[in-house]
Amino acid sequence: MQKIKKRYFNCRELVVLGVFAAAAKVVTLVIALAGGGLNPVSLVLKNLVFTTLLVVLLYKVRKFGTLSLFAVISGLISFLLLGGGITSIPTTLTAAIAAEFIVLATGGFKRFYAPVLAVFLYDFISKLLSLGVSYVIMRESPGLMVVVVVIVGVGYIGSLIGLYTGVRSARELKHAGIIH
Repeated sequence: MQKIKKRYFNCRELVVLGVFAAAAKVVTLVIALAGGGLNPVSLVLKNLVFTTLLVVLLYKVRKFGTLSLFAVISGLISFLLLGGGITSIPTTLTAAIAAEFIVLATGGFKRFYAPVLAVFLYDFISKLLSLGVSYVIMRESPGLMVVVVVIVGVGYIGSLIGLYTGVRSARELKHAGIIH
């Protein structure tokens, strides 16, 4: 019976998941509004903060399904804040499920590298899927895809930096006793 209980999320983990999803969405929204438009600095900073928070979350809650729940909750919060985040749920949920299964196949979420690998795969797959959707929508004018790829690429630089800052932040939080 104890093994069955370990698979499910307890109340504290669900609260942490919701708080991190809301914090990531609100902070990235504030950065985007403060940066204005397609400012490369705000694109990098927005992705850096999002990835950092996601890495810390996965170090805090190391269970299969955390990333999927985060993707759904983040999409719903975006829908409530902006009204348009519901359309991104299929791509982010697909990326989250794929990343979780790949991490599961490489040793599970208890490995020391699992949160970083999961976030890296999640970011990479979700950006590829969003570029694919963009290509399908803009297939009549493929020249515009160059601009979209450059914008996503600049933002992805922030995601890669966020992996490092997420590990450093998780290490400090573990040292402080917040992450076990």
